[in-house]
Amino acid sequence: METRRFFADNPIADGTLAVTGDEHHHIRSVNRLKPGHRIELIDGIGNLYIAEIIAIDRHQTIAAIKEHISEPQPPVRTIIATSVLKTKTMHLLVEKLSEMGVDEIRPVVFDRSEVPFASSMLEKWQRIAAQSLKVNKKLWGTRFYPPVRLQQLIDISSNGNVNTRLLLDIGGPKIAAIDWQPPILAIIGPPGDYTPYEKQLLIDNNYTPFNLNPNILKTETAALSATALITALAT
Repeated sequence: METRRFFADNPIADGTLAVTGDEHHHIRSVNRLKPGHRIELIDGIGNLYIAEIIAIDRHQTIAAIKEHISEPQPPVRTIIATSVLKTKTMHLLVEKLSEMGVDEIRPVVFDRSEVPFASSMLEKWQRIAAQSLKVNKKLWGTRFYPPVRLQQLIDISSNGNVNTRLLLDIGGPKIAAIDWQPPILAIIGPPGDYTPYEKQLLIDNNYTPFNLNPNILKTETAALSATALITALAT
């Protein structure tokens, strides 16, 4: 039987780890695992535990840790700064970017962004990203930051920690003209595109426009396509 992987970030107590919430539900009611089954537990910050279920009740699964594998945090290579989108679309985008192994997602509020931000959204994105670790088998999850205005993002990316700054732009040059040097930050604009002021502001701050596709793409399509391209060419 395939060893199932679950997310668990509760503290270890006496060599055991408790799995609660939705992950406990998946163990108990979806996968119908029983005491004696081996499972993998991850916490999104570099730890993998090979464990054996020793008890299951209505509220939690208790697993005894048999082996612990840890991995140091890898260097940041890809950062996707995308416009905040409508809830369902944003959730899907977060899920797919996390599956693809993006190191950081930095949402941006552009002049033409229409979706207000609530702190609960950030918590939801983090939960979605945690689930992606069960798919891509990484031990470190994608990191999220609260949405910022464009000027704030420019200020953040000017601190010397970003080597390549990209501006997704249908009017930009072809991708082959880019010198890929990670960490790479790629900005994807909102539905309705950047305003002329925003585009010029990015260019003035050393963001390189590049043409991903001759067709106009939705923000989520452009973000996923840019991620695939960056991963293939620069990571």
